Amino acid sequence: MSEALTADLKEQLAALGDVSVRKTFGELALYIDKCMTGLILDGELYLKTDAATVAAYEDRKAFTYEMGDKVVTTAFRQVPDSAYDDPAELLRRAAAAFEIAGRGKKKK
Repeated sequence: MSEALTADLKEQLAALGDVSVRKTFGELALYIDKCMTGLILDGELYLKTDAATVAAYEDRKAFTYEMGDKVVTTAFRQVPDSAYDDPAELLRRAAAAFEIAGRGKKKK
């Protein structure tokens, strides 16, 4: 578990709401106010994107998984290194991901 990363994220993203990290499918999921906003995979943060925000992650890796003989590409994209060095950028990107996650939760 990326304990240092999760502690940093909890501190840096606290302005957005209650930040928690839980195991999900053998990986770590980042929640803000009970909305799954991101994933932590191999020590890297992936945030939820949509059609309006994915362009800001175009050169970043998407989280994919295999389902049978298919590879499924998710809406989670790896955060650029610059976001780790710039708390305002990280907060802005996480706020957008949180808003996207909240929209999805309201549909249920």
